Amino acid sequence: MNNKVGTASTAGAGQAGWGPAGAAGRAGGQPPMSRRAKWLLGLAVTLLVVPPLVVGGLLLYAVKQSGRTAPRGVSCEKAMKAIGWQLPPGADGGDCTEHVDSLFPSQWTGTFRMPRAEVAAWLEARPEERHSSHTYGTESLDGPEGSLHARLTYPDSPNFGTGDIDAVTIDFTADGPDHALVAFHTYPD
Repeated sequence: MNNKVGTASTAGAGQAGWGPAGAAGRAGGQPPMSRRAKWLLGLAVTLLVVPPLVVGGLLLYAVKQSGRTAPRGVSCEKAMKAIGWQLPPGADGGDCTEHVDSLFPSQWTGTFRMPRAEVAAWLEARPEERHSSHTYGTESLDGPEGSLHARLTYPDSPNFGTGDIDAVTIDFTADGPDHALVAFHTYPD
């Protein structure tokens, strides 16, 4: 008798709707997935997987491309205009460079000479905020080894400078009795 009960229960498990195999051999007895449901599932998986892959690829590209600059010589007048300044009166002997980056705005460096007597007035004419380890008077340029270092930053205002430059460092070094050698470097926003 035990044998018949075991046979009956085994036979009942294979019937439609019974047991783990369910109807037509599918788990849980669920009907087959419709074509529309498969399409929506594929779309959902695609929308979850593809955007992070694209963003990751773009980020990797940006990291690999950044820092690749192509320096090119430009006139110091052009460099000063790019910063939003004018070359000081009496400036000569300029050697300026535009650093073109493949992803970021250009930055500028350069050197030129200007009369020492004009340094303080030229600095005071700059509308940027000033941060300096020295005074702005020409007395710091007095003597054969006089020097002056200043860092000028643009306030967060659309009325100052350009949108691509956040700060400019300027170094003035005595160059003979009447001139100063000016070296500048811009930093991105």
